[in-house]
This record gives sequence, structure tokens and C-alpha cells, in this order.
Amino acid sequence: WKASTGLVAPFRFGSVTALRDLEDVDDSADNNRSELLCTIRVEVLESALPGAYSFSVLMFDDSNSQGARAISSPTNGGAAVLNTRKGVTFSGVGDIHVGTDVVQGVFVALTEGPARMVNIAAISGTPIVRKILATSVTERGIIKEINSGLLCNSSDRRVMEVSENCEQVLVTKKQDRGGTAELRILHQSINAKQKVDVWFPITPATVGLETGMLRLVEGTNSNGLECDKVYQRTKA
Repeated sequence: WKASTGLVAPFRFGSVTALRDLEDVDDSADNNRSELLCTIRVEVLESALPGAYSFSVLMFDDSNSQGARAISSPTNGGAAVLNTRKGVTFSGVGDIHVGTDVVQGVFVALTEGPARMVNIAAISGTPIVRKILATSVTERGIIKEINSGLLCNSSDRRVMEVSENCEQVLVTKKQDRGGTAELRILHQSINAKQKVDVWFPITPATVGLETGMLRLVEGTNSNGLECDKVYQRTKA
């Protein structure tokens, strides 16, 4: 037994295993009976495009038996009935349907640490930025980073924003409060969410001192010596 295709196909046959020799096949006249003659392992190549492809199973009859033999299609179709003769090759045709590797799940997270941010942009005016990492897992179990085809938003733009290209979450002086907001992304009709905790300072900031008056330390600038003036210190 062997398998082949007459066209350049996006798959190759890894192995064809004969489970039954032709001369051992039951010659019963029961038309409703079928027997498994061989198995075929097919490997779909990375270059495969979605579509239907045909292949052939070839059988070389070197037995002394005569009569009809049936090779069934792998797609529940009708069997190809073959009138065998010794030394003659026959074939049965089947179909392989190649589909796309569909995304089954999407995951989102922030890089470089936990999903927490401190909005000091409200004081400094400089935006605080964290990169978004979105990954997908396909039906074949392939995990890869998503770099395109993303839609995203923030559940509360007063807490944090999301860049238009879905690459970053950021807090700026436009945000006026802290709290927990959700980063929401959509990829191929699959949604994913990530909660982000944002700390926001109370403004205006108030600074208090333990001692309200600081004096010059006596003796640090006397007797004509060129010494720096030293003052008392306190805690803020």
C-alpha cells in the first residue's frame, strides 16, 4: 500500500500502514460489511491554504485471488469497488479538507510587573506608561503574541487611558481620580479583560514641618573664619 497525490499539495504522507493483506480480506457476499485495510498519517504543512484536496490510496495486488475489493473513502463517501487481478495496481480516491487554525482564546496583561500604576503625572505632568501584552492560543495549541487586529478601550477614562494602537495603557494629568479600571480588548470576536489598580494623589499636596522656625547654629560663622552657615534641621 502507498498514498500519493497527483497535484502539488500542502500536505505530505507520513506513513501508510497496511493492517490487512489483500489475500486475507474476507470474500463474504455481505455488501454491508467493510474492513479496515490500511491507515494513513497525513501531515499538513505550514504553507497550507484552506480548501479541499484529493489524494489516492494505491494498492498493488500480487495475490492469486480474484473478485471485487472495496477501498473506502476517508470521508464517509461510497467505496470504490475494484476488480482485482494479480500484478495490477488499483486506487481509491479520498479528500482532505484543510481549514484555518482558529483562535480559541485571548489573554491580556501589562508587562514589567503587576497590574498597578501610580499616577504621579497629576503632579509632574509627565505621563506614566505601561506596555500591553496580548497573546492568543489557537486550536492547534500555538501561543503567540498579537500585534494586529486588536480593538481596545478603558472602562473608566478618568482613571486611565488606552493608546489608539492598543500598545499601551497610560495615566496623564487628564485623569482626575484613582481606582480600578478594566483594560478591555477584542480580537476576532473574542474578548479579554485585565483589571488595573491606579493610585491617585490628593491635590493640592500639603507639607507639614515638626518645627516651624529654623535658626542659625551659633559659632559656625564667627571669628573671621570662612565657614558655611549651618542651620537647624527638622522633619517634614
